Amino acid sequence: MPETLKFLVFLIGRAVFSSRVGLLAALLSAIAVQQIQLSHFFAVETFMTTFIVATIFYSLRVAQEGRRRDSVLAGVMFGFAVATKFSVLPLGLALVLSHLIYSISTKGDRFDSDGIGSDAAAGRQWDSFKNIVITAVAVLVTLVITQPYMFLDFGTYVDSISTQGEMVRREVDFPFTRQYEDTPRYIYQILQLGTWGLGPVLGITVWLGLIGAVVAGVLARRKADLVILAWVLPYLMITGWFDVKFMRYMMPIVPFLILYGARVLWWAFEVIKSLQPNRRWLQVLPISLVLLFTVHYSLSFMNVYQGQHPLNEVSNWLELNARPGSSVVQEHWEEGIPSVVGLRMHNRADLYNGENKKKFDELTALLTESEYFVLLSNRLYATIPRLPERYPLTTVFYEKLFSGELGYDLAFSNGRYVGGLGVDYYEDPFTRLDFGPPERFQEPSAGLFTAGFGWADESFSVYEHPQTFIFFNKDRLSARQLHDEIGS
Repeated sequence: MPETLKFLVFLIGRAVFSSRVGLLAALLSAIAVQQIQLSHFFAVETFMTTFIVATIFYSLRVAQEGRRRDSVLAGVMFGFAVATKFSVLPLGLALVLSHLIYSISTKGDRFDSDGIGSDAAAGRQWDSFKNIVITAVAVLVTLVITQPYMFLDFGTYVDSISTQGEMVRREVDFPFTRQYEDTPRYIYQILQLGTWGLGPVLGITVWLGLIGAVVAGVLARRKADLVILAWVLPYLMITGWFDVKFMRYMMPIVPFLILYGARVLWWAFEVIKSLQPNRRWLQVLPISLVLLFTVHYSLSFMNVYQGQHPLNEVSNWLELNARPGSSVVQEHWEEGIPSVVGLRMHNRADLYNGENKKKFDELTALLTESEYFVLLSNRLYATIPRLPERYPLTTVFYEKLFSGELGYDLAFSNGRYVGGLGVDYYEDPFTRLDFGPPERFQEPSAGLFTAGFGWADESFSVYEHPQTFIFFNKDRLSARQLHDEIGS
């Protein structure tokens, strides 16, 4: 699917702009970190995005030529996309618009309804009406074949969609969505995609490209821009308004942002060429810089796949250093530690639970009886302290755990970091907190320079390259002493 996606990006770029825009967009798509990561996860968004781009590809041909074959293929691809994930439904706007454009516009690149004769208009409108009906049938048949349970158990299907809708609006309070408390709509997604998802240089380029596309769509009224923007803008407006902002939610529009970014780079090439016709190096400089920085960031990111997973490193360290019979406690709502024979490793601290006496009685008992407290990612400690009104005492717990005031000292920390060729890209999990990392923890500094972009969305790091900590119970404080330290 990723290869198909890149090929479709090239085909759209070549058909709509030029071969060189298509080639550059396909190359940037191939090295975009978000697409590499989601392909590694085998995430559903990679399949959905491929079907979305295919739908737009055939819709563009419908807007230009109005062929029935393209209408059918656009409908089939749209059906595949909806069967994959219901949130793609706004893509139907672009599909309908493409037929509308063909029915009321003259031939050519630009939308123009003034020059079409009445007989030609009637013929085009009748053809478009028949094609849109056939498209709807193609969508329905595709859904019956690929998503039969939508029809066999429609009530459950609607309930599932409703639950997901409540989740993204945070009407249902799942712990893994609490990280998005007080994050700004639109800005958060723009910044996360523009830094960690694509790298800052490509990120700036694609968002400038979108602005340029909107301006070009208004001024030039090119059919292709109108069809693509009929998908990109509604999806961005809807998804950017969500309270839950997983970075992967932006994936369905990334290929089009990259296309527009590639167009902006070639625009820059032409402008510089007109001003400095004899300086070839200056003409290609913007494209070269974007490629250079994006390739470096992409290769740096792929370093996270080298070596053992950090959770395996935690298990290995415990196997080598923990005494037989030692008790190891970790947070709930976390991945499990690969078990080590001879250790007690099944205790979980329920730190997302509400603040009450039972919670802290259980927590202090676990801390008193255990030799090790393990943090396998920043899921909890980077979220709970941001909600001090909800978790006043648990916030104090994390602050004092990291400062060593609970009698636990940092014994081991590990992670797989984004970096290479002398430059590290540090994802700082403490940038949104009022306290810092444990004593003796050192930021990754294998290179000559560290580029810190601040907070990286939790979903970007916690699966394949989490930062882990193992704390050793050095002072063996009693439950009473721990209660006093935490204030519980």
